[in-house]
Amino acid sequence: MLMPNIGIEWKAQSNIRNEAVSLAQAYLEVAATLAVETRERVLKTGKGGSGRKFRPYSKSARKARGRLGLQTSFKDFKRTGTFWKSMKAKLQSPMKANVVFTGRAAEGKKKTKKGKAVRVTNAALARIVLSKETESIFSINAIQVDRASEYLAGRLTTEILTAQAIEQTAFMIGRRTRSAQRRAKKAIAALRG
Repeated sequence: MLMPNIGIEWKAQSNIRNEAVSLAQAYLEVAATLAVETRERVLKTGKGGSGRKFRPYSKSARKARGRLGLQTSFKDFKRTGTFWKSMKAKLQSPMKANVVFTGRAAEGKKKTKKGKAVRVTNAALARIVLSKETESIFSINAIQVDRASEYLAGRLTTEILTAQAIEQTAFMIGRRTRSAQRRAKKAIAALRG
């Protein structure tokens, strides 16, 4: 399956059949394209999808960023670049693509339950950003929604949608089956003592 050259990697969950991944290419392309547009908008303007700027950096953050030679006029969520570079489009089910952050952050540590210090994940950084800002960094505007809808309408035929629905049903049945198997193994282990 070939992705257009849009500057973002993609991946699919390992339990999604290759045929389903091929059928879902349009979803991956839309998710990846919107993610790249969002990254560029935030890095260049510090604005969310609604057009409002994110909260400004605190005084101490502006000072620290200034010492590092980083821009301070708006919040771009970029310090080393690993956060934005870790962004990937991910096929989470045969009919659902999303954008995720992978890997570890270049800076920032947290303690594990065993007391060991490990680097924070980029996914954890994304959750922190989401909790502190008034809008998601991935909110999109009406123009982007219209373009994505138009693109999908041109790519997804009735036959593709029918095949995707069948793949989605099989995927969900497989997920429920694996969950039931895990519960059964746990119950058997509890009975054995």
